[in-house]
Amino acid sequence: MSAVDTIKTLIALGVQVKDAVTKSGTSVSDFLASPEFSTIDASVTKLLTSLRPKNLQDAIDAIQKKEADLRAGRDLAALSTDELTQFHALLDAEDSLVNKLLTQPDRSSFLSALVNDVLPVLVQVAKVVIPLLT
Repeated sequence: MSAVDTIKTLIALGVQVKDAVTKSGTSVSDFLASPEFSTIDASVTKLLTSLRPKNLQDAIDAIQKKEADLRAGRDLAALSTDELTQFHALLDAEDSLVNKLLTQPDRSSFLSALVNDVLPVLVQVAKVVIPLLT
């Protein structure tokens, strides 16, 4: 799975869970432990099955490579405003994947972190990050 596909899958998974949580009127953790979760469990499992730790690490590696390419050995102060904006978006995506998703010990924690912490960042930076990674 490419880095772009990983990010798109994370967004799709996060939006699907957030939609169901919002409609349930509960918190993410309460929803995941409820019988209502069974209505989306199969599609969540399918998306989660396609997301392996290697896919997340490959996406992080691709983001880090693009950060290095963007800098091209230059100090950050030498980057243009457009380049700094792109670099910042890449940093936000990297931070979300490394510090929020890779540290989650189980499925419920992963989905909670995805919806509460990672999805808002990915939705915000996707328009910048996805074209940079293609």
